[in-house]
Amino acid sequence: MNKHRLGLITALGLGAVLVGGAIASAQPQPYEPPAYQPAKVRKGITLGASLGVGELSCEDESANGSGPCDGVTEAGSIDGHVGIMLSPRLAIMGDVWAMGHSENDLTMSQTITTAAAQLWLTPRLWIKGGLGFAHARFSYDTGFVELESESDTVPAGIVGIGYELIHRPNFALDLALKAGTGIYRDDQTRAHNVAVTIGANWF
Repeated sequence: MNKHRLGLITALGLGAVLVGGAIASAQPQPYEPPAYQPAKVRKGITLGASLGVGELSCEDESANGSGPCDGVTEAGSIDGHVGIMLSPRLAIMGDVWAMGHSENDLTMSQTITTAAAQLWLTPRLWIKGGLGFAHARFSYDTGFVELESESDTVPAGIVGIGYELIHRPNFALDLALKAGTGIYRDDQTRAHNVAVTIGANWF
């Protein structure tokens, strides 16, 4: 076999390899899904705060509906919490919630501090409940003297339900409805907080 024939055979063989590779690369390849990436979840420390509006009310069973305590008034609401996520859907936290009303010379408020649990029923919808203590304050300025009265620290509880308008692994903005009650004077006098709030929360 002379050199020319050997060179021709080598060239043809190399060309066949290149053409075969090009044809193979042009064939559709089987789909390979991307590697599974687990979704990020809420974990670690959680903290948040909210503002809202609602009602601050009081009832006195011993006065049969005629006492000075009975009545409902509009009030502003502010609350904050800090806690820890026990799981992606359950948190325990310390919660402080205050509502107050001020008009002319009268100011009244109730602050409820609880140990609470918050459970996400769905990725956005949650419920909350807690037990703790309440403290009420009343002040009235007569122009000559300011009268102030503060209650003892008494048992209290809160419940709430909320929905996350913005839902992120590390942040949420929620709309919530909360209610809380402080029990004063041998279970006969009660003060109630009820509010609709907008809150920011970090995880």
